[in-house]
Amino acid sequence: MERVLSLPELLERIFLQLDMTTLLASVQRVSKIWNNTIAFSPALQQKLFFRPITAEQLPAFRKQLMREVETTGSAYLRPELTKSVLNPLLVKKFGCCFFDTGPAFGYQRGADCFNMLPWSPNHRKLISIYRPRWTYPYHQVEPPKQLDEASSQLEETSRARFTTRGASWRRMVVSQPAPPGIGYLIREVSRELRPPKEFIGEAFIPAVTTGGAQMGQLYDMVQYHAGHHKSNLANFRVIWELPQPFMTEHLREPMRQLLGQTTLLVLFAFSHLAFIREPENVVDFDSAFRCEEFFLPDFVVKKAVRVRAREADEMSCIAPSYEPPSIYLD
Repeated sequence: MERVLSLPELLERIFLQLDMTTLLASVQRVSKIWNNTIAFSPALQQKLFFRPITAEQLPAFRKQLMREVETTGSAYLRPELTKSVLNPLLVKKFGCCFFDTGPAFGYQRGADCFNMLPWSPNHRKLISIYRPRWTYPYHQVEPPKQLDEASSQLEETSRARFTTRGASWRRMVVSQPAPPGIGYLIREVSRELRPPKEFIGEAFIPAVTTGGAQMGQLYDMVQYHAGHHKSNLANFRVIWELPQPFMTEHLREPMRQLLGQTTLLVLFAFSHLAFIREPENVVDFDSAFRCEEFFLPDFVVKKAVRVRAREADEMSCIAPSYEPPSIYLD
């Protein structure tokens, strides 16, 4: 039996029937032989999203993952996503900021959204506030909790496991097949000019690896721009495959063109609201969420300036956890 369980070909067939978490957290730690089988098997590397598949392989790949739906959930098998399958482990650990396809998917997020990540220091939840005269609820990240010393240390240890150098999630492709790059779309309104001018910027950022866009590249880009900006607030929204509702007509065409090049797009909307600043402290934000292997590739943004058509819909944003003045809520 021991000899049989040392045959790579047989081990591969057995391991392909297991879920991703079991393979990563348990199986590859059993022995060097089992670890090497996983590391050098193209099929297993594709199953673990460390190696991309082709578009032709997608139907069979999706069917294989369907067998795991009952135990791992099906958020990454959304029927509206026809060109790709989202990485289930990344959906579980980063879904609220990067892979959310739930009711609040159309809402933009700010830097405070990182506090909703399940591994973040002092993890928080999204709450909904209902007010008279409002058609839709107001979404807000709940205020931080007061933690004792032991809980604070546990939170910090959990965060460090994700942001430390060599974390395997950074090498995972975000979906199968992997996007060839990331669409980058920005919108900024100048309040100094009359009439107000709307700045639209767009760029296609190629994947930094030949296998396609990895989570490390997506995470670093969003984490950096959500915190490092000259405006008061940088809302963002990660869009998969399909154009989503946009704030102005000026975003329609660049969004369509970028999603013609890739299945992954990040939209940033910079706001100069005088009474909100997010993050409140960018040094603390980087200390909590910047990875040790942080890398931001250079790219050129194509910009256009247009006359602003209407006011932005601030109700489409997930608000910071700290309370702004009443004018923002009413």
